[in-house]
Amino acid sequence: MMPPSDTSAAGLKKPTAGALLQRVRRWVGGTAAGLQPDADLANDAAGQRPPAASAPLHLFLDDGLLHLAAGRIVWSTEDAAPVSMRLHELRLVCVHGHAGITTPALKALIQAEVPVLWRDAGGRFLGQMVDGSLRGTETRRAQYRAQADAACRLAVARTLVQAKIVSQRGLLRRRGADDATLRQLAGFIPRAAAAETIDAVMGWEGAAAAAYFGTWDKLGPESHGFAFPGRRRRPPPDPVNAMLSYAYAVLAGEAVSAALAAGLDPHAGLLHAERAGRPALALDLVEPLRPLVADRAVLRIVNRREVTPDDFEADGNGGVRLSTAARRALLHAIEARLAEAAPMRPGHDYRSALFAEAVDLAQALRHATAYACRLVRA
Repeated sequence: MMPPSDTSAAGLKKPTAGALLQRVRRWVGGTAAGLQPDADLANDAAGQRPPAASAPLHLFLDDGLLHLAAGRIVWSTEDAAPVSMRLHELRLVCVHGHAGITTPALKALIQAEVPVLWRDAGGRFLGQMVDGSLRGTETRRAQYRAQADAACRLAVARTLVQAKIVSQRGLLRRRGADDATLRQLAGFIPRAAAAETIDAVMGWEGAAAAAYFGTWDKLGPESHGFAFPGRRRRPPPDPVNAMLSYAYAVLAGEAVSAALAAGLDPHAGLLHAERAGRPALALDLVEPLRPLVADRAVLRIVNRREVTPDDFEADGNGGVRLSTAARRALLHAIEARLAEAAPMRPGHDYRSALFAEAVDLAQALRHATAYACRLVRA
């Protein structure tokens, strides 16, 4: 199990914040300080108020069980003493693989408005339990109208892809990438902005991704024994691709929660096409966040030697998957990054910035105004 990293406000004097920090130190050997989310944004969007001093809880072990005891959420495994948390300490519960959770615990989490997500062992988002009382009828009607409006979809697609390319270029620039690649990425931004179809927008996104990942061998993976021939998926053939896919899947789950809290339908995409079981709108929201959070987390654990090529194994389908140790390291890095201050949104960490971004999109759709993505860092 990976317990939550602390996401409480700086200077918040509540005993739960200190308890969370102690748990993080004991279980994962470090802390990640962050900022408290803006509850007013939630109320403006859908009436759901995120709890203060709360944090996500990741459940890994297949023999573990999350249950309810004396009004507290308790995690038990065969080989360790049970650990309990108060409901208001939890922002999110994520069940990985075959970890168990009881019906009383689920009911208590519903009543406390704590989302529960399920992911497979590879990190792929499977589904989510949410409170059925979430309000969002007006927002969803506007979202479905926008989805049927080709011009509106194209405008949102352009905005998201431009934001992603700007942030990709920013990451490379801060890490000393060559000027030729930076100029190439800069040239893709106006082309994505002028694209006349969503397919054309995605074409420029793909071209930018090829140029961006084409520089990654110089950013650390190769020097630490990780061969990376470029971005490959389904299945990921090497450890770096496996980590990227896993990190993107984790962020997709975060975006599902953000979309639902903002009153949006996470499956009704504007950039990504709908597909059975695919949270297309959540994938839309994740696009600009990939270089800001997921890519940074992967580079961090590779360059800090927190993972080695020995921490990965063949999945039996021609791909590579993360060991439990690698998943722990990567999730810790993702949580640490999500808890960092987001410079494009003063007063927010990256997790609450994603939530605020979903609110902005919901408001733009409801009022039929232009959507301007703020999840971008040049």
